[in-house]
Amino acid sequence: ILMLYFYYLNLQPLQQVKNYSNLHILFLSWGGDGLVDTLKSGDTGKNLQNMAITSLRAMHQEGVIHRDVRKEKARIIKDDKGKSPLSWAAANGCASAVEVLLTSTRVDKASVDDDKRNAISWASGGGHHHVLVKLLDGGCPGVDTKDIDGWTPLAWAIQTDSSDTVRVLVNDEEVQLERRDGGGRTALSWAVEYGHAKVVKVLLQAGADPEAKSNRGSTPISIAKQFGRDDLLSELMAYKA
Repeated sequence: ILMLYFYYLNLQPLQQVKNYSNLHILFLSWGGDGLVDTLKSGDTGKNLQNMAITSLRAMHQEGVIHRDVRKEKARIIKDDKGKSPLSWAAANGCASAVEVLLTSTRVDKASVDDDKRNAISWASGGGHHHVLVKLLDGGCPGVDTKDIDGWTPLAWAIQTDSSDTVRVLVNDEEVQLERRDGGGRTALSWAVEYGHAKVVKVLLQAGADPEAKSNRGSTPISIAKQFGRDDLLSELMAYKA
């Protein structure tokens, strides 16, 4: 039956699968505890307690997580890029999975992957503010930590254009609203360039400086003028000191 699943989905036999992300299609299409357990117990020649199972349990198998994590059965391991089940669940907005994972003492709340991104970063990048709240309430650290590219969770939330996620972040006392990137630009500066009006408003209400200069001398106000965003310009001018 298992091999028919792979044939139906036009995938290679499990022994030949090098990229376990292909198995996401299988789990998403069929799901179910029975298939998960079959894969776990089968002699596949590869360790299936990895990205394929842990991530998709986190994303779509909340019942399985509840059963195994609460009973201390599941192995909490990372995928081949260092991404934990908690980060997978956060990235995909699975609040109930996150809630269950946070109850386990074996889940590393501070876990970061090879790109130095944590669960908070992934939730922020996905615009999942409800998941972000659970992570913060659950004691997950790193709300203002930069990843390998220098992006903070706030930077990810701004790019995603999630004003609700941005609001959650700026209300956290650890988040530095005027934190500069490598070019001396602030979160507000990027929000204006992206043209994300609701995010701009949230940042201004939180106290972001519309006249903060970058290393090249640009400000959120000058950027709004440059891109012809009169709507944002009027908003920025209203908060000008």
